[in-house]
Amino acid sequence: MRPEQPADVISAGPRRVSSRAAWLTAVVLLAAALSGAIIVAVHYRGEAAAAHRQLRSARAPVPPRPAPPTLSSDTTALPPSGTLAGEVTVFAARSSAGLAQVIVTARISGGRPHSQYELFGGDCAGNAADHAWAIAVTDAGGSAALTGHGWTVAVSHEYYLVVGTPGMYHEHPGPAVHGQFGLARGLSAVQAGVAPCAP
Repeated sequence: MRPEQPADVISAGPRRVSSRAAWLTAVVLLAAALSGAIIVAVHYRGEAAAAHRQLRSARAPVPPRPAPPTLSSDTTALPPSGTLAGEVTVFAARSSAGLAQVIVTARISGGRPHSQYELFGGDCAGNAADHAWAIAVTDAGGSAALTGHGWTVAVSHEYYLVVGTPGMYHEHPGPAVHGQFGLARGLSAVQAGVAPCAP
């Protein structure tokens, strides 16, 4: 016989849960967890994209590229000066900043044999010291190809160039040219008796 239980106590024996119900419960819990993970991932992806857009818009604007240099050359015949004759050539790479890199060369004939000649000159405005732009020693026939290195010049300034032996420019100036470097037909011959920077 079984002892009687009080009326207010409910008792139940162990209940068996079917494997099908356990499987369904596991699938529902996994689906809920997966849904939550997807929602969190989408949320943070949106925040990351917004931060990336802000970073991209906050970057400094890229400055425009400078224009490529304009290359030019100008050859001018030297005015006659006794037996000395020749021509001066200026190769220039002009920038948009108003400056140019120039190399000045000259070919002369009729000079003294085995003597040094210079292409000497400077800025007509007197903004820089005068200097030798190109130098060479003549051959036995008095001819030479004077060459020099690159110089930076202002394309808006006028320059002068005189051919002669070193140190003789002031007492016995040779043939000269003047004008602007880096411009087509920017140089012109200076006539005898005229100052190289005269307008």
